[in-house]
Amino acid sequence: ADGACSGNPGPGGYGTILRYNGVEKEFSGFDPDTTNNRMEMTALLEAFRAIKKDGQTIQVFSDSSYLMDCFRKKWYVNWQKNGWKTAQKKPVENRDLWQDSVLVVTDTSQGVVPIDRTVREFREMNGRLLLWLAGEADRVIRVFCGIGKDMK
Repeated sequence: ADGACSGNPGPGGYGTILRYNGVEKEFSGFDPDTTNNRMEMTALLEAFRAIKKDGQTIQVFSDSSYLMDCFRKKWYVNWQKNGWKTAQKKPVENRDLWQDSVLVVTDTSQGVVPIDRTVREFREMNGRLLLWLAGEADRVIRVFCGIGKDMK
C-alpha cells in the first residue's frame, strides 16, 4: 500500500497491490486536494475493503512510519480513550480515516468489512522489497492519476 501527493496538500493518489495464491490485483484512486498521509491511509483502508474471503492471514507492507506505527504501537487505543485526541490533547488528524481503518484492521465482528481475518504483521518496507513494492504502487498511482510516465 502506498500513497503520494504532488504538493502537500495537493493532488494525490494511492496504489494498493493485493497478492493471493499467485493472483495479483491492483487498486488505485485519486483525490484532487489531499495530503500524503490521507493517501497512505486510504491505500490501507481500500486494500482491506477489497479482501472478501474469510480466514485470511494478512501482511501489510508500507513505507509510511505514521501508518505502521499507529497499529504496531497501538496509538489508536489511547486516541480512542482520549476521545480521538493525541497525548498533547490535540485532535487526531485524519480522524475519519483512522476510525474506519481501526475498525477494518482490528475489529472483524463490527468493522466496515466484517470478515474473519488475522493481521500477522505491519512491516515497513526497506531495501529491495521497499524499492520494488513502492515502485509498483507508485506506478499504479502515476498511471491512474496521469502523473508523469508509467514506471514499468
